[in-house]
Amino acid sequence: MACAGRKFAGQQIGFVEEVRDYFDVDIAKGDPDRYRQAHTRLDAALGGTGPLADRMAAHRRADEIPPARLEACIHAFSSALRDRVRADYPLPDTETITYEVVTDKPWSGFNYYLGDYRSTVAVNADLKQLMSNLPRLVAHESYPGHHTEHCRKEAGLVHRHGHDEQTIFLVNTPQCLMAEGLADLALYAAIGPGWGGWAAEIYADLGLRFDGEKAEAVAEASAALATCARTRR
Repeated sequence: MACAGRKFAGQQIGFVEEVRDYFDVDIAKGDPDRYRQAHTRLDAALGGTGPLADRMAAHRRADEIPPARLEACIHAFSSALRDRVRADYPLPDTETITYEVVTDKPWSGFNYYLGDYRSTVAVNADLKQLMSNLPRLVAHESYPGHHTEHCRKEAGLVHRHGHDEQTIFLVNTPQCLMAEGLADLALYAAIGPGWGGWAAEIYADLGLRFDGEKAEAVAEASAALATCARTRR
């Protein structure tokens, strides 16, 4: 709150300081050798010859979901993940999600939790949605990500234990950081290793060809690039 107040008052706050004040973590540049190792893994996962950046760009282009098929893919993964999650983690019988395909947004996907175990999840069609990323996006926003977290908090912490403060979710706080981190792990929590093959079967039912094994290898190598930076607190 203090950091937000300083910004509203017109103070210039550096990015590192802003992250520290909002999320209670310190960030720093990562070790270049770890980035090189991640690039080596990505090179092996992509295969082929030529500059790594060019091969990655070609891989992404081939991985794009046809816009006309995006909504069907979203619903297919939501249904599959919902069945998997509900089998292991109790959810209210009345929980439901409405999906919207939107444009002109700064994010890839967004969960609007409406209360009463209902969410609207918006997916941005402007940002070329990739077959390798859509399962993670749906898991992140829905099952077992943000929607699941909100439903279980409302059922348990709010209605059972009377913690009405859990109906308020503040952005740019440590709570927000934890929620995003948990949601980033949602696909791995629900499916785990082998999610590429699982996703390939769902895409096949929709008439789309997807190399799940390669996608999983590329995703793991790319994730190493995102986790090289050091944090301390």
